[in-house]
Amino acid sequence: MKDIRNAPNEVLDIMQFEHWLRFYFVEEVDGKLELRVPDEEMERIKDELPVMHSLVELLNNREITQQLCTETVCSFIAARLDGQKYPEGTITKVFDGKKFKLEMYLFSLWNRTHEAKLDEEYLFYPSWQKMFAEWKETDEVKQYIAKLTISAPGPKTTQ
Repeated sequence: MKDIRNAPNEVLDIMQFEHWLRFYFVEEVDGKLELRVPDEEMERIKDELPVMHSLVELLNNREITQQLCTETVCSFIAARLDGQKYPEGTITKVFDGKKFKLEMYLFSLWNRTHEAKLDEEYLFYPSWQKMFAEWKETDEVKQYIAKLTISAPGPKTTQ
């Protein structure tokens, strides 16, 4: 089993990747939203992001709903990480953890504030990762993260 300290990063990566998929590849088909990843992108994902390829296969050419995405991503994470790569129960702890919640909030904030730029041109997922990481390294965002971290209530103790 691997050191569990990297588990939040792996879970975040999968969830952020799935968001990237929906951002670029959801199309309306007969009044329903479907994920439609072109064959050439499927090959690129298979070559450059092989772990994510199997997630795309689970969602591609299917009607996309919030419930389907949530169930598929959570099942994908559980099947590959919980009890396989990390000790059983690790992923539940990740989902409940402050780091995970903060990172998902920041990713959502980054995505909303950069949506127009992301929509201007197609960017392969590693470009999103790079842009997000660079954004988090700006002084303004570092200060914001520090404020969030300081203001977040810690565990209550009794003496």
